[in-house]
Amino acid sequence: MPKRYPWHRIHAIAPRSHKQHHHHPLTEEGATALCQLSAGELGHIRRIRGGHTFTTRMATFGFTPGVEVEMLQNYGQGPVIVKVRGARVALGRQEARRILVERNGEMPV
Repeated sequence: MPKRYPWHRIHAIAPRSHKQHHHHPLTEEGATALCQLSAGELGHIRRIRGGHTFTTRMATFGFTPGVEVEMLQNYGQGPVIVKVRGARVALGRQEARRILVERNGEMPV
Protein backbone atom coordinates (compact mmCIF):
# COMPACT_ATOMS: atom_id res chain seq x y z
CA MET A 1 0.00 0.00 0.00
CA PRO A 2 1.46 3.44 -0.93
CA LYS A 3 2.44 5.82 1.81
CA ARG A 4 -0.19 8.48 2.47
CA TYR A 5 0.90 12.10 2.20
CA PRO A 6 -0.13 14.47 5.02
CA TRP A 7 -2.07 16.98 2.86
CA HIS A 8 -2.47 19.40 5.74
CA ARG A 9 1.25 20.15 5.33
CA ILE A 10 1.11 20.94 1.62
CA HIS A 11 1.55 24.66 2.25
CA ALA A 12 5.09 23.99 3.49
CA ILE A 13 6.25 22.69 0.12
CA ALA A 14 4.01 24.60 -2.29
CA PRO A 15 5.75 27.39 -4.19
CA ARG A 16 4.73 30.95 -3.46
CA SER A 17 2.11 32.11 -5.89
CA HIS A 18 2.94 35.81 -5.77
CA LYS A 19 6.30 37.39 -6.39
CA GLN A 20 7.52 39.89 -3.88
CA HIS A 21 7.73 43.25 -5.67
CA HIS A 22 10.25 45.73 -4.43
CA HIS A 23 9.05 49.21 -5.26
CA HIS A 24 11.71 51.85 -5.42
CA PRO A 25 10.84 55.24 -4.06
CA LEU A 26 9.88 57.74 -6.76
CA THR A 27 12.45 60.23 -5.55
CA GLU A 28 16.12 60.13 -4.75
CA GLU A 29 18.21 62.92 -3.32
CA GLY A 30 17.95 65.77 -5.85
CA ALA A 31 16.06 63.67 -8.41
CA THR A 32 12.54 62.49 -9.12
CA ALA A 33 11.02 59.84 -11.36
CA LEU A 34 10.23 60.90 -14.93
CA CYS A 35 6.58 59.92 -14.40
CA GLN A 36 6.30 62.69 -11.77
CA LEU A 37 6.92 65.52 -14.26
CA SER A 38 3.93 67.53 -15.47
CA ALA A 39 3.25 68.34 -19.12
CA GLY A 40 5.59 71.10 -20.30
CA GLU A 41 8.12 70.47 -17.53
CA LEU A 42 11.79 69.92 -18.39
CA GLY A 43 14.37 67.76 -16.73
CA HIS A 44 17.79 66.22 -17.23
CA ILE A 45 18.23 62.48 -16.91
CA ARG A 46 20.28 61.72 -13.85
CA ARG A 47 20.10 57.94 -13.59
CA ILE A 48 18.31 54.94 -15.07
CA ARG A 49 17.45 52.20 -12.61
CA GLY A 50 17.29 48.72 -14.02
CA GLY A 51 19.27 45.88 -15.45
CA HIS A 52 21.45 45.79 -18.53
CA THR A 53 18.56 44.94 -20.89
CA PHE A 54 16.39 47.82 -19.70
CA THR A 55 19.16 50.44 -19.65
CA THR A 56 20.36 49.37 -23.11
CA ARG A 57 16.81 49.57 -24.48
CA MET A 58 16.34 53.05 -23.01
CA ALA A 59 19.69 54.14 -24.47
CA THR A 60 18.51 53.10 -27.95
CA PHE A 61 15.59 55.52 -27.50
CA GLY A 62 18.01 58.29 -26.48
CA PHE A 63 17.59 58.14 -22.70
CA THR A 64 21.11 58.54 -21.35
CA PRO A 65 22.38 60.45 -18.29
CA GLY A 66 22.69 64.19 -18.86
CA VAL A 67 20.18 64.39 -21.72
CA GLU A 68 17.34 66.91 -21.48
CA VAL A 69 13.78 65.56 -21.61
CA GLU A 70 10.48 67.40 -21.91
CA MET A 71 7.25 65.90 -20.64
CA LEU A 72 4.66 66.29 -23.40
CA GLN A 73 1.76 64.29 -21.97
CA ASN A 74 1.17 62.89 -18.50
CA TYR A 75 -2.39 62.21 -17.35
CA GLY A 76 -1.30 60.67 -14.05
CA GLN A 77 -2.07 57.14 -15.19
CA GLY A 78 -1.21 55.09 -18.23
CA PRO A 79 1.67 55.88 -20.59
CA VAL A 80 3.54 59.17 -20.77
CA ILE A 81 4.88 60.90 -23.88
CA VAL A 82 8.22 62.67 -23.64
CA LYS A 83 10.47 64.52 -26.05
CA VAL A 84 14.08 63.34 -25.95
CA ARG A 85 16.77 64.32 -28.48
CA GLY A 86 14.09 65.80 -30.75
CA ALA A 87 11.98 62.62 -30.87
CA ARG A 88 8.62 61.92 -29.22
CA VAL A 89 8.72 58.69 -27.22
CA ALA A 90 5.87 56.95 -25.42
CA LEU A 91 6.84 55.10 -22.24
CA GLY A 92 4.83 52.92 -19.92
CA ARG A 93 4.38 54.37 -16.45
CA GLN A 94 6.55 51.66 -14.89
CA GLU A 95 9.35 52.43 -17.36
CA ALA A 96 9.07 56.16 -16.63
CA ARG A 97 9.22 55.38 -12.91
CA ARG A 98 12.69 53.87 -13.37
CA ILE A 99 14.19 56.97 -15.06
CA LEU A 100 15.33 59.56 -12.53
CA VAL A 101 15.55 63.19 -13.60
CA GLU A 102 16.48 66.56 -12.14
CA ARG A 103 13.66 69.04 -12.62
CA ASN A 104 14.51 72.18 -14.60
CA GLY A 105 11.18 73.98 -14.43
CA GLU A 106 8.66 74.67 -17.13
CA MET A 107 8.98 75.54 -20.77
CA PRO A 108 8.56 79.25 -21.55
CA VAL A 109 5.21 79.88 -23.20
